[in-house]
Amino acid sequence: MYKSGGMGGGALFAQLRVSRALHLYGSVGLNGSCTNCNANDPSRLDLKTTVGLQYYFLSHSRFAPFLRGSLVYQAVNFKDPND
Repeated sequence: MYKSGGMGGGALFAQLRVSRALHLYGSVGLNGSCTNCNANDPSRLDLKTTVGLQYYFLSHSRFAPFLRGSLVYQAVNFKDPND
């Protein structure tokens, strides 16, 4: 994103088996970056959350095709010292 600087983040993911073929899943993730990582440089912070359902067509086999539907919310905050 920037020519020099740092970027880092992490996420938490969970999946709940509702039935043999239907699973409920969700995740929360956070990423951040900065130019030179001091208070006077531009920085960016991303928060992303996801929740959805996953349906397995052949839940009894080892390799099963599935259909996934998700709702995603993402918030991005920018800090620019020139503003």
